Amino acid sequence: MAIQLANYKDQERIILLRQACENHGIRNRNCMIGKGVDRHLFVLYLFSRGFNISSPFLDYYIAQPWLLSTSQPPNVTKKVDEDTQPERAWIGACFGPVAKRGYGVCYRFLGDHSISAHITSFKSAGNTDADRFRKHLIDSLHQMTRLFEVEGVKY
Repeated sequence: MAIQLANYKDQERIILLRQACENHGIRNRNCMIGKGVDRHLFVLYLFSRGFNISSPFLDYYIAQPWLLSTSQPPNVTKKVDEDTQPERAWIGACFGPVAKRGYGVCYRFLGDHSISAHITSFKSAGNTDADRFRKHLIDSLHQMTRLFEVEGVKY
């Protein structure tokens, strides 16, 4: 369900943003501990192929176009304090889109000071444009930042 945020006041937008962040965090943690339904279906698909078992449902699942593939690489070391030494922050990894008409987005939080995002798409796809995606992402992040700069809003 798409929400038209133009119809909401800033304080209502912040509530919606907090709810979205909380839900994302819960889903992200669940995926990390093997509770992501897509991971279970993918493993079942791999087993079906490995054991030569036909499954129309799993074949249908795996054939779906995943137009947006995102990932956040794990924090690989605690040897660098990215807040006190931002110049030594690891900017992350990168991967390509999993569909020719889609995007690959790899992102990483660099301490409390920055977000690194690597956005990829195929130039041959007429519907994708990694630079346009980047501009919209930056604009969205700036809009969220402005929400928290509004006077009287507690966060």
